[in-house]
Amino acid sequence: MCRIQNTVRLSQQPDLAAWQRSMPSGFLKRSARELYLVCKDDAHGHSFLRFTLHASRATNDMRCAIVHYHELALKGRNRDYFEQCLIQNIRTALKDLGVRQVQNLHSRIRIDLPTEANADVVRDRLVRVCGIANFSLGRVIPLQIANPDLAALAEAAVEGINATSCATFRVTAKRADKRLALTSMDIERTIGATVCERTGKTVKLKSPDVTIYIELLSREAYCAAEKIEGPGGMPVGVSGKIACLISGGIDSPVAAYRMIKRGCHASFVHFSGRPLVSRASEDKVRELVQTLTAYQYTARLYVIPFGEIQREIVLNTPPPFRVVLYRRMMLRIAQELAREERCWGLVTGDSLGQVASQTPENLTVVEEAA
Repeated sequence: MCRIQNTVRLSQQPDLAAWQRSMPSGFLKRSARELYLVCKDDAHGHSFLRFTLHASRATNDMRCAIVHYHELALKGRNRDYFEQCLIQNIRTALKDLGVRQVQNLHSRIRIDLPTEANADVVRDRLVRVCGIANFSLGRVIPLQIANPDLAALAEAAVEGINATSCATFRVTAKRADKRLALTSMDIERTIGATVCERTGKTVKLKSPDVTIYIELLSREAYCAAEKIEGPGGMPVGVSGKIACLISGGIDSPVAAYRMIKRGCHASFVHFSGRPLVSRASEDKVRELVQTLTAYQYTARLYVIPFGEIQREIVLNTPPPFRVVLYRRMMLRIAQELAREERCWGLVTGDSLGQVASQTPENLTVVEEAA
């Protein structure tokens, strides 16, 4: 039988050797965040003393990214599923940058960034994460809701302004916790006055050079000098898998991107003219797929040599029917690959009436092949 006797919060690193000497009848076990002291107890087997380790950190020096999403906030009881998918995609996008933590709080996501993380690289990764409406790179400032001290926030705002070459600025504050004694306008006035005094910059409420964004939660505040637009949409993976027929043109890659943005994970199928033509189209398609993969992190490209099939159709079919028959055969092959990949649909990038093979009648005939 085992039982927990006590939990002790520690403000500093414990002296494990001293504890070991003071408890000769027991032994110590340690995990990443907890320490267990196991003592002999003849009546009850073993008893445990558990000490929870709380590492202190300088919150006011922490760099972070604050992510906002729009469409996910409209979800109902399954909202948590969509949010967790977005968080997982953010972790995947930043996995090689040493990100400490990605946390969901108050309809926003906070990403704790290491000091060595390159801001340009973080920005480049996050602008490709579908589901993000916008995000900002800034600092986390501790906040006491009963007695808020705006000095640290003002200092962060001054640093943000000094890092730019702006002539005018404005401060935009938003309170997530309305228990805060100060209103958003009070905060904007106070911090704006400090920035004016310290930097000599001019306040301009309409079309300023730089906007300082401040968000105040229950225990901390965020300060950033830039808000970057994301792709929006839904997190990749929430809408299942699709197979995209992709060529070297513009229509099919755009169709694939729009489906990825709606939460689909795409596999790609390209029909090459080999052995009748060169590999130029394949190289171009690989570049397109590589670009699209940045939005969904993994992808599979199937390259189908279609030249011999085209030859047979040319030899046995009148010219007016050839393009439609090409497309019907492509759709049949793509459908089999989609079944293997467990995709729920095919994406072709067709545009009604754009070319002769995309009339309503021809599109209907082609679709019947699937």
